[in-house]
Amino acid sequence: MIYENHFYTTKEMYKEFVNKVLCRKIWFMGIAAVVIGVVSLILGGILVKSNLIMLSFACLFWAVASIIIAPRTTLKNLVNYDYKLHRGENPECIVSFESNIKMKEGRVSIEIEYDQITALYKLKTCNILMFTKQNGIMYVSDGFAGESSDFEEFILKKCKNLKRIISR
Repeated sequence: MIYENHFYTTKEMYKEFVNKVLCRKIWFMGIAAVVIGVVSLILGGILVKSNLIMLSFACLFWAVASIIIAPRTTLKNLVNYDYKLHRGENPECIVSFESNIKMKEGRVSIEIEYDQITALYKLKTCNILMFTKQNGIMYVSDGFAGESSDFEEFILKKCKNLKRIISR
């Protein structure tokens, strides 16, 4: 069976992709650094160690800055790259699931094998089939032409190297 998915990418899709996929580790590391900073700040206050207090403030500053700046910068770069790639237009994206996965968006196209898929992210605005840590193919659940009720079963069967499915 052949499935075909049609949709237009939106800034909300990119924002969710950046925050929940690309910058996910930054969030976790930033939160861990904030916790370490707060604990060392408390210890510095109890032990009255000014060097530890200053180091704690520096750790907290960099942790909070990375949590705020990294996702925004990544989103901005992604949107700018897409804008330049498509010359300011927002072309329809067509993803075909045949003997392999083919994606065409404007003049850009990519073709990958099912066994390259390592993760499936089910987000609110779209789903993403990841084939590297930073690259994936988006599709939307309601963008299929024709019958799509058994698509998830089809994709899970075809993607032999799919290690994880993440629902958000």
